[in-house]
Amino acid sequence: MVNRKSFVISKQTERGRADKILSSLSELNKSRSSIANLIKSGCVRCNGQKIRPSTILEPGDEIDFLELNDFQPAPVSRHCVQVPVIFENSDILVIDKPYGLVTHPGAGKHQETLVDIVLKMRPEIEGVGVEGRWGIVHRLDKDTSGVMVVAKTDSAHKLLSSQFKEHGIHRAYRAIVRGNPGSNSGTINYPIGRDSKDRKKMSTRPLKGRIAESHWRLLECFQGFSLLEIRPKTGRTHQIRAHLAAVNMPVLGDRVYGAPTQKQIRLDKTLAKLLNVISRQALHAAELGISLDSQKETLFFSSDLPKDMLDALETLGALG
Repeated sequence: MVNRKSFVISKQTERGRADKILSSLSELNKSRSSIANLIKSGCVRCNGQKIRPSTILEPGDEIDFLELNDFQPAPVSRHCVQVPVIFENSDILVIDKPYGLVTHPGAGKHQETLVDIVLKMRPEIEGVGVEGRWGIVHRLDKDTSGVMVVAKTDSAHKLLSSQFKEHGIHRAYRAIVRGNPGSNSGTINYPIGRDSKDRKKMSTRPLKGRIAESHWRLLECFQGFSLLEIRPKTGRTHQIRAHLAAVNMPVLGDRVYGAPTQKQIRLDKTLAKLLNVISRQALHAAELGISLDSQKETLFFSSDLPKDMLDALETLGALG
């Protein structure tokens, strides 16, 4: 059976997103996620036109609402790529991001992103935060793997965004680097800014940069290579990769910062073997600590090293 409802957005209603305005109407009695699903299924029209959940409605707009009594949101396809969920509650979704996946859409050609996949898994996140980056409060580079948090509500998005902005987040990364440090720990304090010759690249010697600080600790030492733990105090773009390259410990597999020449690869058999084992930068977000309430303790989440990094460490161990 089909229900049809038509009404006009009242003059007292402030302009805003369709899913937000329609879910606030008592005559519809629907949650925001339900409204979003109905809109996506083509059951809602504004002034005779199909709309999106993010379409801005104005006072005086004519709404046609078509609903099947037995309507159910379309299930996520079993073939849909998903990301492992580490933790979830009503406020946040903590996931284990695989490498090779862009966090959110950027300029240029569009490819499936983490945002696309998360929205298929949890459609209700649409509308939280910034359009195109729904739920995102921080990001990992395409070829960096590991733990990430996604906000499911506006309040969580605001709180977490503030914590990241104020550097109040606990973060720890693991990286396999080329080179051996002369001590067991250290701090890197180079500013980070856009490279004057390549706008897609960051530099530790920029014409105009921002303060950046990274603390590192040696976890394991091999001949010519090391496993480090890095705790960035700030969160600049490409900070860890640029900082480590600046102190002659570039991340293994990084093609941008401190990449080896073809001659170096030919002369270094260990490096050549490792680059056949791992095809991306050996950088992993291993720990994340956040707070959902300023009065509560920090929640800690972790992600184990992925197989390619474990294989690289096994290769190094076997070589002695």
